[in-house]
Amino acid sequence: MKFAVRFACLALSLAAAAPALAQDMPAPEDTVFDDTWLSVGAGAVYGPSYRGSDDYTVFPIPVVQGKIAGVAISPRRGGAAFDLIPSRGDGVDFIL
Repeated sequence: MKFAVRFACLALSLAAAAPALAQDMPAPEDTVFDDTWLSVGAGAVYGPSYRGSDDYTVFPIPVVQGKIAGVAISPRRGGAAFDLIPSRGDGVDFIL
């Protein structure tokens, strides 16, 4: 019984240490997100038409995210946000 407990503890500690190995890898020089890219997705939610309702409906959920010609596009609750002022990387970021 003691061997099984020790083996389980050893296996758990090795499994927990495995993600730490990924942090030692150097960052890639170029990624697909450095250039122009666009990701479009869609989904649906099935829920009540209003709070406390017994009438259920399907709500569409469109998602658009990307960067086109230096303008970042991020999904927001009411639609999408466009970042028209690119950040310079000096710690200050303006979003318009």
